[in-house]
Amino acid sequence: MDLSKLLKKNKINAEKLNKDRLERCVPIAKEIIKMIGVADLDVGEEGKVDREKYDAFSMSVLAFLLKQKLKYSEREFVFQLVLQAFDFTQKITLSSLEKGYGICRDKVWGKDYMDIDMEDLDNILKGEK
Repeated sequence: MDLSKLLKKNKINAEKLNKDRLERCVPIAKEIIKMIGVADLDVGEEGKVDREKYDAFSMSVLAFLLKQKLKYSEREFVFQLVLQAFDFTQKITLSSLEKGYGICRDKVWGKDYMDIDMEDLDNILKGEK
């Protein structure tokens, strides 16, 4: 077998392994996201977080992973998927808010943000807009 055929075969095998791993891990990650959503976990100041609640919740996640027969080698991948959902949601939401804020800001100023000059600032501070 020549090198190009071997590389092609390895690529096909890798793609199949990734597809299989996604089919196994995505539903598990989605269920963990649901579990987080309904869990009564404290958030905010780290020092005021109830560690016992997190310990109990973590045990329920571990029990769920055990029931799902998750492969040890896939444990971090599942949590990457969980974080991906939160990360994408955060980035898209904040980006949308930033875009909307920019549109509002430009309407308030009556011009593009990049075109605001020192005289515009001075007039606003003087109440002359």
